[in-house]
Parts: sequence; structure tokens; C-alpha cells
Amino acid sequence: DGEWIAAVDVFSAWAQAFIVRSDGSERREIGEGLRSSNHPAWSPDGRRIAFAGAAEPAPSPNDFPVAGIFVFDLASGERRSLTSGSPSPALFPIITFSRDGEHIFYTADAPPCREGCPPGRLFAVDAEGNDAPRKLTDALVSEMLSWQP
Repeated sequence: DGEWIAAVDVFSAWAQAFIVRSDGSERREIGEGLRSSNHPAWSPDGRRIAFAGAAEPAPSPNDFPVAGIFVFDLASGERRSLTSGSPSPALFPIITFSRDGEHIFYTADAPPCREGCPPGRLFAVDAEGNDAPRKLTDALVSEMLSWQP
């Protein structure tokens, strides 16, 4: 309905995803308490946002934090982890909901790379967190996902 906008604020060393009303009021952090949160994707019904987030610090100073896929419920303000970091989302993941909102598709398991690499292999996870993520492709996905009309 255009009431909320999802964005990512880069402050200090790590990105943080948030939502804000379209008039600029009522900013809410969706990754509060996480080391980082980014790449937000709205569910088709507009009630949830999936995003990549990191709860744990990086294994070494030159690495990125261990990340997972999370989902934030706008009505309750609750957030839950769907992947527990295995496989870890790509550094710059593609994240999208299925048309019915029941699954989240994302790219992960990418070869080591900092910039300019394909985002990773395609994975699916139940949007409620009921099942473990499953790999859908062995090929590296490099384009946005689209749905059959």
C-alpha cells in the first residue's frame, strides 16, 4: 500500500536495515541487535520482510560476519532466523519471496569473492522456518529472480 519503505543505513562498519513510513516518520530497525542486516525484500502481502543478517562476528578481522536469512513481521515486530547461517547468504545476495509468500528464495554458497562475482547458488527456505534450506541450482545465479505470469 506504499505506507512503509524498507532501506539500509550504513553507519560505522556495518549496514543496518530499517523501515520508515513514506512520510518519513516512525523509523523501525528490523535487524536490531544483529551485527548487520541488509538486502530487505517485502513479502507479497506486505506483512513481512526477509533480509540477510549477521548475528555473530566475523571469524577474523578480514572476513565478513557469519550471515543467515531472517524474516521480520511488521505487525508483531518479531524477527526469526530461517537459516541459522547454513548455507551463509552470498556477500551481495538476491532475496525474494515466492508469489504466495510461503517460501523465500535467496543466493548463497558463493565462491570466495569480494566484489563483481555472481551472488551464488539458488536456495529456498520455508518463510515460516519449518524446513531446512534446500539448494535448487548448482549453477551460479547472477540476475534478479522473476516469476511466470
